[in-house]
Amino acid sequence: MFERLCGPAAGYTAGGMFLVVALVFWYGLEYLSKRAREIPMSKNKDPEHTPLSTKIDEMLTEARVVLPGAQALLGFQLTVVLTRTFEQLPAASKLVHAAALMLVALAVILLMAPAAFHRIAFRGEDSEDFHRIGSRFVVAATLPLAMGIAGDLYVAVGKIAEKNVFGIAAALAAMIVLAALWYVQPYLLRRKIAPQRAAGSE
Repeated sequence: MFERLCGPAAGYTAGGMFLVVALVFWYGLEYLSKRAREIPMSKNKDPEHTPLSTKIDEMLTEARVVLPGAQALLGFQLTVVLTRTFEQLPAASKLVHAAALMLVALAVILLMAPAAFHRIAFRGEDSEDFHRIGSRFVVAATLPLAMGIAGDLYVAVGKIAEKNVFGIAAALAAMIVLAALWYVQPYLLRRKIAPQRAAGSE
C-alpha cells in the first residue's frame, strides 16, 4: 500500500511499524503485566451477581464477533490497492484510504489483544483485572474501526458521486451513526440501569 503511494522506504517503514505495534499488544504488554503482578488463582466475587467466568466469556465473544468483520474489511482494503481504479483516485483519496487501512489494522490488533492477555499474562485464569483490561481493548477497538469505515466511505462515495462533498457527508453521517450505536446509546443505557442494579443489591 505505502510502497505504491510513497515508495519502498515508506512501505518498509509502515510494515515495520505495524509489526512492532502488533508485537507490543500481543506479547510485550502481556509479559510486562505478567511480571508486574501476582495472578490470583481464585475468582473474585462479582458485586452484580454475574459469574466472572460468564462476563469474561461474553467479553471474548464480543471480540470474536467484531474481529471477522474487521479482518474482512482489512482484506478488501488491501485488495483495492492492487486494482487499476485505485490508481485513478485523487491523491487525497489515496491518503484517506491509507489512513483508513491503518485504523482498521489497529482495530484488528486491539481486538486480538484480549486473547493474548488471557493466555500469556493471566495464564488462562479468570480475574477482574483481566476482564477490565480486555473490556477496555474491545471498547477502544471500535473507535479506529468506525473511523476506518468512515474514511473508506468518503473514498467510495466521493468516487461514485465524483464530488468530495458527498464523500465528506457520507463519512460524517457514518461516524455519527456508529458513535451513537457503539458509544452514546450504550452509555445512556448504562446510566439508566445503574440505579436499578444498586437498588437491587441492597
